[in-house]
Amino acid sequence: MTLSPPDLWSSLVTRLRDRARSGAVALELSGDVASSVAAVVACDALGPANVTGLFFGDDVDPQVRDLALHTGLDFRQESVQPLVDVFLARLTLDPQVAANLTARVRRVVLLALAEQEGRLVLDQEIPDGEVSALARWRNQQAVAQGKPAPISEM
Repeated sequence: MTLSPPDLWSSLVTRLRDRARSGAVALELSGDVASSVAAVVACDALGPANVTGLFFGDDVDPQVRDLALHTGLDFRQESVQPLVDVFLARLTLDPQVAANLTARVRRVVLLALAEQEGRLVLDQEIPDGEVSALARWRNQQAVAQGKPAPISEM
């Protein structure tokens, strides 16, 4: 049974409220629709002050900046390249392993910062087929309230 976007949104918000015992979450913001939807669900569920969005890289994606601005979530930018460089300098890695290293280091940093601050790490487990419909529906809700659409739909 497929839920309508409003019902699915409500279900996601309720489940997150129930699971985030600390009342606060951290997630990676990559600039894609899925991470943006997850961030806005978290803001709706817990309030933007309880949502930390981490962007890993030197040049912040404008869509990520807009998301942080429109939602009011705690936005942070972290560079993991110096950490990746240490691994690459000290270890002889197969090219395939080296290619996955940056993603793994980002995950370690996200987990460490979340643990340090008592936050739940929020993964984006929304089915791909639902993400676009949820983004459109939530943006329509924001615009109807006279607010900017928080999610860039690419």
